[in-house]
Amino acid sequence: MRKLTMAAVLATGVCLGATARAAEMPFPHFRAQQLDEKITVGYGVLLLDLNGDHKPDIVVADSKRVIWFENPTWKMHVILQGQTQPDNVAIAPIDMRGNGKTDLVLGAGWKGYNTKDNGTLQWLEAGSDVTEPWQMHPIGFDEVALHRIHVAQIDGKPRIITAPLLGRGASARGNYSETTPKLLEYSIPADPVAGPWEPKVITDQFHVVHNFWPVDFEGNGKTSLLLASYEGVWLLTPESDGTWKPRQIGQGEQSNPKASRGSSEVKLGHSKSGQPFIAAIEPWHGNEVVVYTPRKDGRGLWDRKVLDSSLHEGHGIWLADLDHDGSDDIIACSRAGSPGNGRGVFVYTMNSPTGSAADATWQRHVIDDHDMAAEDITAADLNGDGNVDIVAVGRATHNIRIYWNEGEK
Repeated sequence: MRKLTMAAVLATGVCLGATARAAEMPFPHFRAQQLDEKITVGYGVLLLDLNGDHKPDIVVADSKRVIWFENPTWKMHVILQGQTQPDNVAIAPIDMRGNGKTDLVLGAGWKGYNTKDNGTLQWLEAGSDVTEPWQMHPIGFDEVALHRIHVAQIDGKPRIITAPLLGRGASARGNYSETTPKLLEYSIPADPVAGPWEPKVITDQFHVVHNFWPVDFEGNGKTSLLLASYEGVWLLTPESDGTWKPRQIGQGEQSNPKASRGSSEVKLGHSKSGQPFIAAIEPWHGNEVVVYTPRKDGRGLWDRKVLDSSLHEGHGIWLADLDHDGSDDIIACSRAGSPGNGRGVFVYTMNSPTGSAADATWQRHVIDDHDMAAEDITAADLNGDGNVDIVAVGRATHNIRIYWNEGEK
């Protein structure tokens, strides 16, 4: 196993911050640090405490391996390498045996827009030493184009939920709309190694499901799913009979129905007043950062507002209160374009006289529009200073960066 040292802060000493600052809404200063490891794609990034020291470590699902970087030295450890069908495309944490230990669910066999060959699903288990390679256990999966995995608590029990991007046989010629993918739910069997794993279909009514996100939408402790697809933003709620009830929140970007449309990424946030809002990237692999807010009368689709239309292949979104104003900020990233032209990491902060997202104006801040073509993004307080930091993994730039939130300066 190759040992890596902590990367130095960028030699230039340049701090990447906001392009503009509103006096009434000071925005924190961010310092970029690049980790000393080159990746191929970096399909997914997680922040998890793997070694039990109460510090978030960085976990990356790369094309042919899963690796993690130990906080605070950022020494790299290999979890898995070369044991799955490339590419590894999705990863999620789970306590598989109910013993309080973190395991990982991994989706692999990603072959772009191949809708003939199945993807693969497996879970990874650490031994007594989490710095040594983990053991892989297969989970049966009989679908193509496995693209996203999340774990959600349904009826008090963890469920693995998988979402293929496309349905079997869908093609570019038909705008990937000939068939639909199946969103599947897996309960953990009594023996998660031997199985059997028996999935249930949550829904198969949506085209091009790029991502979904488990949420407590009603604030009652029950998990629903926000889903982004060609049909826009939808909420799926589990019913007592085991079915899932669909409700449309927004139509997405539908100006060109014969091309990329709808929604691509989705997250639920809250403003200072407690009002919910939904942040999305639209259309599929789109250029727009969008906010949805509920109508005042509570009826119909939520109001849609475009905050930015300059992204090139927007591909990740995260919500966190970066500036301590009590409202979630939107962190969005894009993986294509060129330096200074649509790629990078961007933050959108809310300014509202009532503390509500519905009447807010939003300000765009550039965190990095040069050296990061981000495939995925996440955020958490990495050093315990009370400020939320950002971590991004680069596709075309093949890098991993921490953006340290240093507060106001």
